[in-house]
Amino acid sequence: MANLGPSLLDCVNDMLRAIGEGPVSSVPTTNDGSDAWDAWAILLRLVHKLQIVGYPEYTDFGKQYQPDGAGGAASATSVSVAFTDGTYTASTRTLTKTAAFADYAHNAADEIYIYSDTGDSLIKEGYYVVAGRTNANSITLNHAPAVSDNTRIAARKVGDLKVTLSSDILRVRSAGRDSYRNLQLGSADVLVDQGRLTERMENDDLVTLDVTRSHGLTQTLFAEISPTLKERLTAYGRLEFQRWKNDDPQREAMLFQEIQLLEAQMQRNPIQTHNEVQPFGAINPILGAIPNQGGDQRR
Repeated sequence: MANLGPSLLDCVNDMLRAIGEGPVSSVPTTNDGSDAWDAWAILLRLVHKLQIVGYPEYTDFGKQYQPDGAGGAASATSVSVAFTDGTYTASTRTLTKTAAFADYAHNAADEIYIYSDTGDSLIKEGYYVVAGRTNANSITLNHAPAVSDNTRIAARKVGDLKVTLSSDILRVRSAGRDSYRNLQLGSADVLVDQGRLTERMENDDLVTLDVTRSHGLTQTLFAEISPTLKERLTAYGRLEFQRWKNDDPQREAMLFQEIQLLEAQMQRNPIQTHNEVQPFGAINPILGAIPNQGGDQRR
């Protein structure tokens, strides 16, 4: 396996030099109580801390996710009917389909998932609360899926539409056409729409995200980390290691200055569109964002 930039041994020896220790010939693979092992342990913790900040080499930009649940079990409040070629009457917010609701008994908070079977953009796809059952052929809705009468309304059985991410995702942000939304990573790796305070998406449209993945870290995998992130890991590692072992204020000031110089040259993820702060990449508030690939970039 090719090593990218400095090796793990190089980084550990840099950290040892920061506390006045000589270099070692190898990095311990088990906790032997040595300073070399402590240096490796700090690197291991820092790699996750720094990856979550957001760097292009560990971020998938504009990745699309399909909400699951489209074919899943209906929730307790879902109206379990499916049909096409239904009729919608705007004046009364009435949805009509012959015999579609013959076995339906209305309960408070019942919902039905409505869409257009022809892709009609005048019909807003999503969940709608049922106001009541009129008869076996029709129900009324609390909100209007269309502003005018429509004869191509459709409904289908839909469970709770959620976006479940893989466990290696460290951080997300809305992107593309979803950039206006406040989407965050929630518990059990499920996406949360913070603007609506729910994990359930409004419909089954693809959701676009920028996602930062965990590279994971073992002594073998360290070789695959990008050279720039290795340099940053080592710089922060030297500072923390020296603070832990020696706590020398003068040395700490020098090491922090080195970090600032490195930060000024680091390529970070672009500033989020329509946002004057850098929520997905700035770790040092003194330094502005460095223009790089894609997105809305500012200094």
